[in-house]
Amino acid sequence: MKDYNAIFKHILHPFLRITACIVIGLMAARWIFTINSSIININEEAWLFTLTPILSLILVSVFLWKRLNILTFDRSGNKIIIIIACVATVTIVSWKMQFALKYLSGKVHVVETIEEIDLNSPWIFYRINNFNVTTDSIAFIADYRYSGKHNHLLNLKYNAALPFVTNLYDHSGNSAKIWCGITFIEQTGSDGYRGPDNLNEKFNNFIKECHQYITIRDFSKYTYFEKVIDRLDIKKYNSAIRTRIGYQSDASYLILEPVKKSLYQRGVENLIWGMFLLFVGIVIIFAVLVNGKYDEEEHIRQLSGKGE
Repeated sequence: MKDYNAIFKHILHPFLRITACIVIGLMAARWIFTINSSIININEEAWLFTLTPILSLILVSVFLWKRLNILTFDRSGNKIIIIIACVATVTIVSWKMQFALKYLSGKVHVVETIEEIDLNSPWIFYRINNFNVTTDSIAFIADYRYSGKHNHLLNLKYNAALPFVTNLYDHSGNSAKIWCGITFIEQTGSDGYRGPDNLNEKFNNFIKECHQYITIRDFSKYTYFEKVIDRLDIKKYNSAIRTRIGYQSDASYLILEPVKKSLYQRGVENLIWGMFLLFVGIVIIFAVLVNGKYDEEEHIRQLSGKGE
């Protein structure tokens, strides 16, 4: 029991404080500099995939590496595994909390028609009272890949872009600057689709099902549309649009994805997921820590050296 108390007070408790500081600090920074104002023009990818993991790695390494010396492990790489687990936990939890902030603080901009949307507007969420999406000219790309340790999973992905048209007689949509983006993802076992014939049949059936689903979809039932800001997603949709219009779409094109769940629902879901993943991360980290042998002398030396 003494070992467990030492692990919690000397390692897990500082880890929780680091997590709280990073999560709250990044959320506050995003709120002040990007959401509430435009003082700093940093896109979401930079916040999530650059600032968050780098900050997590620096703080976790600085404050926890030395503290881990109170434990000795049979394998020398266990300390690195613990650091990686801590960084991953802080990063993923911070992502979920930043998404929660984005949705809970977000506002839906209401416009009457698609023409009222400014392509350079900072608004992310739109409710369009009167619009028309033509399914006569579906621009799409689809691909597949294998995943898993033994490539036992087949992942199918379909990205479609449908033009918002202002003229009901314009069924091509080639002149549209604002497109409706839809993504379908399917994962299945790859055992039955190793051969080219079976794979092609599965792939073509997947595309047909996506087409059929789009043609019967009632877009008016969606609560609002969300602007696509992720660069990889934009690249996918632009590639799909290029297959339809015959030339490369540029930055002046806007992709809006339909969403049914309210901003509040999405925010609460990310909040709950963030808390759950934090719990899972702590359990995993603690399970690795208890495998170490407690060094009481090192613990006392660290405490006396810090004056705690």
